[in-house]
Amino acid sequence: MNFIAKFCATVLLAASASGATAGVIYEAQGNLYDIETTSGLLSSLRSTIESQAWFANEDLARTLANEVGSSLGVLNVAGMYGPMFATSIYDGVGADFTTGWVYYPNRAGLPDDDRAQSMNFSYSNTWTFAVGSLVGPAPAAVPEPPHLVLVGLAAMLFARRLKRR
Repeated sequence: MNFIAKFCATVLLAASASGATAGVIYEAQGNLYDIETTSGLLSSLRSTIESQAWFANEDLARTLANEVGSSLGVLNVAGMYGPMFATSIYDGVGADFTTGWVYYPNRAGLPDDDRAQSMNFSYSNTWTFAVGSLVGPAPAAVPEPPHLVLVGLAAMLFARRLKRR
């Protein structure tokens, strides 16, 4: 079995053995994340929100909001924003809210992969939040076919050189 086939079989076996495939897999900052959504009040979802890998990590939250885009739906504020990747919770006097990043598909003048914006969501309404888990590091990129030919040719030449010794 060649290297690529072995690699693919290993990845598929590892994915099926983990049993965690509820969400959709996204890549950000060299890692893979299994992400889905949950809706509810801030007060009932607080511990879930605070346990996310992107909580307190503005860069990761923004990157994931752009990566996910509208693929999980635009479920917040009457269908204007994607799920919130919450990064902090403010406990004020009668004004609790969460801050994070949402994807705004109608943000004119920006490329599709850079439309995330920071938002505050109040405690008194039902919101849709991104939830998920770190799957692990993203696999190294497999060289494209023209590069594979060069790698294969170099390996054959190296093997031939070793046989002559």
